[in-house]
Amino acid sequence: MSDNANAASAPPAASAASSAPSDKGGEQQKVYFSGIVKSVLDGGSVVIRGQPRNGPPPERILAIAEIEAPRVARRPNNKDPAGSPDQPYAWEAREFLRKLLVGKPVLGTVTYTTPGGREYGTLLYGSNDPTKAENAGLKLVEEGLVKVRALAWASKETALATILLIFR
Repeated sequence: MSDNANAASAPPAASAASSAPSDKGGEQQKVYFSGIVKSVLDGGSVVIRGQPRNGPPPERILAIAEIEAPRVARRPNNKDPAGSPDQPYAWEAREFLRKLLVGKPVLGTVTYTTPGGREYGTLLYGSNDPTKAENAGLKLVEEGLVKVRALAWASKETALATILLIFR
């Protein structure tokens, strides 16, 4: 995991739309970065590598926002001597995402970052145009391999509207 620990510190170069307001009532455009999926960590997060510039390519870990992916087993360590088993469908979700994305160009946008530095966002594949690309999170939900994260702060109507906005 030492390679992955350093991966989040060096983001790939952003080739993106501007973050200036659009003509739609002051709505902010999403800023996308592009890269190629290097590996899949679990059913909800991937390692994306950027373009190499004077050395190895920068890497970035992006977790898909607003989904709950089953957790893959963890090896025993000092904190957890017994380790932990796979949750149901964890391996299937990881393999589905691996077959779908590894080695392919993707677009990503960061929705939010945790205080620990983990980035959550939207991952698009299949086109360099965000309006034509497919959403990997939506594909996982459609396949039944992950659940949509419950929005505890929102009413049922607001949660549905938010989900539709996220996956459009």
